[in-house]
Amino acid sequence: MRSVLMLSSLALMAFACRTQVDTAVEDSDTPDTGPDPQDTAGPEQIPGVPGRMDDPVPPMGTARLDCDFAPLDEPKIPCLFEVRDHSDAIIYEGWAGVERRGRSSLDFPKAQYLVELWRDAAVLVAPGSSWRYLAAGATPAGDWTEANFDDESWSEGAAPLGYGDPGLGTTLERGAGEQELTSWFRRVFVVDDPSTWTRASLALQRDDGVVVYLNGVELLRDNLPDGEITPATPAVGALGADYELEWLPFDVPLGMLMAGTNVLAVELHQAGSESTDLRFDLRLDARGADRDGDMFGMGAEEDWILNGNWVDRAHFRNKLCYDLFQSFGGVPARYAPEQVFVELEIDGDAVGIYTLGEPVKSDFARLDLGEGSFIVKSDDRASPLVSNRVGYGDWVLVHPHGDDASDAELQRATAWLEGWQDAVVAWNYDAEDGIFAWMDMDSAIDFVLIQEFAKNTDAYTLSVHLWRDGDGLLHLTPWDLDLSFGYPVDDCGHEGWNRRQEWVYAMADHPVFSDALAARWRDLRQDAMSDDTVLDWMARYREVIEPSLAANAERWPIDEITFEWGGSDYLCPVESYDDEQERIEAWAIDRLAWMDANIDTF
Repeated sequence: MRSVLMLSSLALMAFACRTQVDTAVEDSDTPDTGPDPQDTAGPEQIPGVPGRMDDPVPPMGTARLDCDFAPLDEPKIPCLFEVRDHSDAIIYEGWAGVERRGRSSLDFPKAQYLVELWRDAAVLVAPGSSWRYLAAGATPAGDWTEANFDDESWSEGAAPLGYGDPGLGTTLERGAGEQELTSWFRRVFVVDDPSTWTRASLALQRDDGVVVYLNGVELLRDNLPDGEITPATPAVGALGADYELEWLPFDVPLGMLMAGTNVLAVELHQAGSESTDLRFDLRLDARGADRDGDMFGMGAEEDWILNGNWVDRAHFRNKLCYDLFQSFGGVPARYAPEQVFVELEIDGDAVGIYTLGEPVKSDFARLDLGEGSFIVKSDDRASPLVSNRVGYGDWVLVHPHGDDASDAELQRATAWLEGWQDAVVAWNYDAEDGIFAWMDMDSAIDFVLIQEFAKNTDAYTLSVHLWRDGDGLLHLTPWDLDLSFGYPVDDCGHEGWNRRQEWVYAMADHPVFSDALAARWRDLRQDAMSDDTVLDWMARYREVIEPSLAANAERWPIDEITFEWGGSDYLCPVESYDDEQERIEAWAIDRLAWMDANIDTF
């Protein structure tokens, strides 16, 4: 391996030194005003992009999650979260909301988690809790949704409750004929002081339709018609096997919770008397305010990502591309998420090497965007802000987040995106209303170069993040490059350009863009993207993760790591982590040489 001394000096040059932030947790109700203006250490920050870590590749840290049950897709469940640095000093210790995330990684054995730091939290009703139930074939007498209802004559059992499904805690008896359509469930729980919480959330598994009452008031109904519901009311439709196991999330108005005894009452309806299975489970959580924590000098923030990088057997594909992109500089300076390697433990189970890092969002410690700004990403499984007319999926709003966006902000973001898309569709390069009157060309060039260097399969299709700061132009930030550096493709080769979308074809056809792209590439190859620099980054990562590789390999044998699609495994064949390290290093050097020879053809 090459010396890492060169990288250390590069890191000091390429990354703006960050004013050291005390690792103690900051309360989110304290305004985040940024570094002390009297502190003159380090270079002046470029507006729009925060400072970066002093050392982009610190030694391996550790992280631990202790949860009452396995994190779901959504909503977030309360867990105790602890992070320590390489010297075993505590960086964060406290509550966090945790959910599995990632479009394709939800089914990976080594998952990806979104972690939101909280001041406090409580599990009011846990999955698998014990419920009073009245199985199909009988009807409750009296107001069974009220807290003072006497349910002593009802049966009791642990969730999931139902029949015909695997993994049930309690198997119910089936009724006969029309009476088997409906079953009833009740659970009493205690809340000390609901005024201490800022949000409550409920999630449930149901097959098929459900009505949930909280303290006698209907809280929600799903897959049932409007109007009066009787025991003979069938669900609107039968759910497939996947939907039966899905946890359906809902917000719970805090005003519906009472100090003292509360009761959840649920009626579950089948779509028809011929149904052969039934399933019900429910969880209810409450949480306090967000809580900022500074992880390894990445800045005080509440939102973090724990990424298992399942398909990335080298463990650093994303981090390498993010670090390189930041080192490109530019005005404004190139932003990409920061990450730190950690060993993760979940409920006492050591689950190997992870990265703890930033999601793309607007905040002083991330993308420090001004008023009127927005961030969108391309996606095909979320509610769209704007239809993607120049690529795949839709443009989904990341910032402002959800209900926080005003009509004026939504209209502003929509107008800018549609103006840019109109220019792309027309392949318009006019100075007044062409593509680069809406998008920053330099940012687009650097984004294209890092995607092409990695030969990222999803480069221009999914996870594309566009952002606009105030009255500026659109910029691009890389995200999610694990399917890169030779896979998933059939030959694992280093040649050829990425598959493109309309917005990339339109830019590439403009001689000014293509000439500038080639010139920028040749300039970067002198320093930030030289063979030695790229290999030095890889050597530094390897130095950090080396002591943890054996334990990770024991937990996740490399021959069991697959990325299957259509019955084929698209990962390049390797026999060990050393093989993967050698392969990715050789691949990167071959790719750099290929781009040198072909950059004028892009």
